[in-house]
Amino acid sequence: MQQLNTIAASTIWGAFKFASFVLKWLPLQWIHFLGSVLGFFLLTFGFRKNIVAENLETAFRDKLTPSEKHQFLKNHYHHLGILFFELIRNLSLTTDEIQRESHWEGLENLDQALSLKKGVILIGSHSANWEFGLKSLGSAGYPYTVVVKRIKGTISQILVEKQRKQFGGDVIYPDQSTGGTLKKMLSLLQENKIVLIIMDQHAPGHEGVRVNFFGAPASTLKVLSKIVQKTSTPVLPVMTERLTDGSHQITIEKPIPYLESQSPDLKSKKEEEEFLNTQNYTLALEELIQKNPTQWLWIHRRWKADQTPITPINKS
Repeated sequence: MQQLNTIAASTIWGAFKFASFVLKWLPLQWIHFLGSVLGFFLLTFGFRKNIVAENLETAFRDKLTPSEKHQFLKNHYHHLGILFFELIRNLSLTTDEIQRESHWEGLENLDQALSLKKGVILIGSHSANWEFGLKSLGSAGYPYTVVVKRIKGTISQILVEKQRKQFGGDVIYPDQSTGGTLKKMLSLLQENKIVLIIMDQHAPGHEGVRVNFFGAPASTLKVLSKIVQKTSTPVLPVMTERLTDGSHQITIEKPIPYLESQSPDLKSKKEEEEFLNTQNYTLALEELIQKNPTQWLWIHRRWKADQTPITPINKS
């Protein structure tokens, strides 16, 4: 079965590569038009619409009027349609083509962090065409390893992984025990490598800690806090945003300061710092997502955690 899946994935990969060459020669405005048409049909036929509506209710509650929520839905599905064609188009882009369509802000923050020789952790989200952001980082001469959950479905997983390993990229998938993931990440950081953690997905069981995301409890990977406790590695938020002309801006923020607990008990201190810093990292990502919220991936079930309210921390 695995061999059949691999053969099927290779065949589909070839078909997608052919389609990507066709899409690459279309003006970016045409990609937007095709995306708007696809987005209209996705919304009309209700593709994961209930999940998106539930997420909007959780995140914004009474902050949006019914008409604003309706417009938000239209804009988000427009984004999803564009993203579909962009992900296919990504496959055949060269280094020069990627860099021509990339606009960097804050790259000096990454260079300064790397100069400390402690490795660098970038924290990101599924915003705009995040896969393009990864390619842009690698093609700009910054090899990275991304920590992200596996995609359900062998064929989809193989297709996405082949993309992520282009331009010097590599992938780590969280193990059932976070010890394996932690060991791999620590080894990379000791070599002054860049590790990128996608932190906006639900973290199951012992992998996560409940923190506020858009004001509602969400289970979030806690491995990052454990690493910074051990290494003092700088943590920088990164954001990809699609611009009106179809190109993308990749923004790298300054390092997020590590918050220390004042608890005299070592176990309590560790647990409090785990919560405080995971919350702080999540708030930093939320601030970036809020700049263009319709380009975030609202079709993911982010808020699976117990919804008992959490007292937010003071970032100051």
